Amino acid sequence: LLRKVAEKWLPKATAWRRKAMFRAPFESFSFSKPSGYVEFLLSKECIDKTMIFDYAKISKALQDLRTLDSIKMQRVLPRKRCIEIGLASVLSIQCWHYTFIVKSAFSAIP
Repeated sequence: LLRKVAEKWLPKATAWRRKAMFRAPFESFSFSKPSGYVEFLLSKECIDKTMIFDYAKISKALQDLRTLDSIKMQRVLPRKRCIEIGLASVLSIQCWHYTFIVKSAFSAIP
């Protein structure tokens, strides 16, 4: 049903193409030394305002990532990558929320 509706606004090939995973390229930003927009979107104020995620868990993930960054051992890489993927997902959804729901287009981001 959604694909039939989508055909009205999208090319048929686009409306009927296979689903693809939605994920930001987490390699393109650093959680260890975050830029202004990453810091803003993962801040307590921003997370609480969005009301999608639990800030305490995000804060713990960031702390865990800092701890793992200080450990220079191969065995921590899978855990580190898992945390980065989770934070990249949170960041993607926060970006989406502020762009399409709040419609701020990041005007408030330092």
